[in-house]
Amino acid sequence: FASQVAIALQQSRLLQEAQQSARQLKILSEVSMAISSTLNLDTALERVMARAVEILHAEAGSLLLMDQQGKHLTFEVVLGPTGNELLGKKIAVGNGIVGTVAQTSEPLIINDVTTDPRWMVAFDQETEFQTKDVLCVPMVAHERVVGVIELINKQDGTNFTQNDTNLLMSFAAQAAIAIENAQIFTRVDKQLAERVQELQMLQMFDQDLQESLKLEDVLNTTLTHTMDALGLSMGVMGVIREGQDTEPGLYLLAQRGMPMEMGRYRIDPWPLSRGILGRVARTGEAELINDITQAKDYVPKTHRTRSLLVVPVKREGRVIGVLNLESTDPNYFTDDDLSFITILVNQASIAIDNARLFDKVTEANNAKSEFMNTASHELKIPMTSIKGYAKLLQMGAAGTLNEKQTDFLNVISNNVDRMDRLVSDLLDVSRIEAGRIRLELENVQIKDVITDVVESVSTQIENKHLHLKLKLDEDLPEIRADYGRMVQIVTNLVSNAYKYTPEGGNITVSAHSQNSGFEGISVTVADTGFGISEEDQAKLFTNFFRSGDQNIRNEPGTGLGLSITKKIIENHGGELSFESELGKGSAFTFTMPLKSKIPPGVEVVER
Repeated sequence: FASQVAIALQQSRLLQEAQQSARQLKILSEVSMAISSTLNLDTALERVMARAVEILHAEAGSLLLMDQQGKHLTFEVVLGPTGNELLGKKIAVGNGIVGTVAQTSEPLIINDVTTDPRWMVAFDQETEFQTKDVLCVPMVAHERVVGVIELINKQDGTNFTQNDTNLLMSFAAQAAIAIENAQIFTRVDKQLAERVQELQMLQMFDQDLQESLKLEDVLNTTLTHTMDALGLSMGVMGVIREGQDTEPGLYLLAQRGMPMEMGRYRIDPWPLSRGILGRVARTGEAELINDITQAKDYVPKTHRTRSLLVVPVKREGRVIGVLNLESTDPNYFTDDDLSFITILVNQASIAIDNARLFDKVTEANNAKSEFMNTASHELKIPMTSIKGYAKLLQMGAAGTLNEKQTDFLNVISNNVDRMDRLVSDLLDVSRIEAGRIRLELENVQIKDVITDVVESVSTQIENKHLHLKLKLDEDLPEIRADYGRMVQIVTNLVSNAYKYTPEGGNITVSAHSQNSGFEGISVTVADTGFGISEEDQAKLFTNFFRSGDQNIRNEPGTGLGLSITKKIIENHGGELSFESELGKGSAFTFTMPLKSKIPPGVEVVER
């Protein structure tokens, strides 16, 4: 009977062990599927630890991950009563039981930790948890320890066995691969997020660069974006300028967080032979210095600087400027910072070069406008004298004139009038370009303007046998405008119509109210003249432009009338448009708002 009982007990034990092994294998399969189904690192770690404790019925457990340098382990997941106290703590590789396992890549069973000097008693003292037995196994992936799993105390009070170690090692091998995959995914995801952030920043940077063509604005925008990207509070940026009589120098036009004395380098250039800033400008090679005390040629701009990053701004192989970034912390800048800032600077170089060219064009335009303004004023004085004395002679102040003398005086008067119109046009152009145009606003009835203009040019129209028609609405409202300028606008359009319309042609001047979407008046001057070619239409409002059509060139003109007319209309808040077909005539239409919509920068005097 005893023998039969022994056999039955043995079979029962074997059955229990088989059932236990089946359960463990089932759990291992479930674990493998569970941890492989996620690429989220935190989720993977929690699943790994929860299943490890479940498989071996442990009271507590920890999962520690190895850092990239392989020097420390960090508690990432802790199950049991010690969780909150241990999370985030670090253990050096080689220290304690888990440190030994990480160093040797071999599992350890300690069934009485009080007898093992490697057990860190401080953990139990801090958490008031009594550790008896420890099973610790490495998680190895591709022959590299990625972490350690540590289980503490079996719930039934029994010791950890070699079977437990084998089971946990199998589990840890699967977990290591899942964790490594999750880490790789996390790193790639982070890198992708950083690249997306960089692209978004570059897009915003590009948009900000396009908002202005002023050099200082472009430099300040670039400096601000680069400093904000790296979290800095000190930086300068400048461009290289070459003087006719001086050596090239670096003008530091954009500065943030710098001492007041650095402001002098906005006007007086920083020499290219001076310091790291000058060397980068000369050589075109970037400098990354994380210990400023080791840079012998560093010229201090502020005593707080500990790290320095200086990047050249290049355009078509030549250095056109320099970006200088400084930090109060040592070892602040990285190679990645240098690469990213270089991308930003390369993107900004086009805008900076364009802004430099725009500055030169602006200076040339200002010089031209100043010359035209001065020349016009100087010409006005002798022309006034010529015109006055010619008028006196025509009136007989020097005696009776014969027919030839009268003809000569008429030629002089006509040419002085022509010169006077040219000088007036030049003055208008210089005032418009310099933003010094002045409008004296009053209530203006457009019918009165058109009547005055038609009366003043009626002789010229009759001499060419042209037919003039007026189509004016009866109830045209008044507008707020400069009466003299309105006369100038209509005169320019009507004079162009009769000059460029052959004898016997038609000129029509029409004016009517507008209410649909725009409250104001619309005036059109149409002719049956030579018309304008499509090629010339694109350049029509350019200063000094004259058509290549010989019919038009035969008529005297400066090429300024239409450009001035368009600017004066726009300065009133109106618009000028035209339609034309070569050989069939042209129609110019301008609109004026009832309520003045004067753009900024126009000087206004209300009358």
